[in-house]
Amino acid sequence: MSCLAVAALAIAGLSDIITTANAQSSNDYETGMAKVVQQVKPTLPKKLNEAMSMIDISLNDHRLTQVYAIDTTKADLTPERLTRLRENLRSQTCQDSDMRKTLNSGVTYEYSYLDTSSKPVLNLVVSAESCKD
Repeated sequence: MSCLAVAALAIAGLSDIITTANAQSSNDYETGMAKVVQQVKPTLPKKLNEAMSMIDISLNDHRLTQVYAIDTTKADLTPERLTRLRENLRSQTCQDSDMRKTLNSGVTYEYSYLDTSSKPVLNLVVSAESCKD
């Protein structure tokens, strides 16, 4: 499974948790996001495939940050693939109706990808403004 496919699965799984958290919090998205972090954080690190794991999630100042570790020796991350990953993450985040609701309420999503030595590989922040493009 490619990193792009895994990223899509991670967003889909997170979207399901956000949907549940938002429903339980009566549209108080900050509370909903805090519940997402409480649910997901104890399950980490979570191996998504042979090359990628979700290693952290946090909420600070209306920003939900998800941190992934990528074994770059197994992922074959060319500059073109990183560009596609960035585009797909933004597109999938903006197109998911529940994530869009949280974006419109002022929450931003940050996706941080690190290699196995914690060196940044890709960082993307998605806000309601970036979804207008």
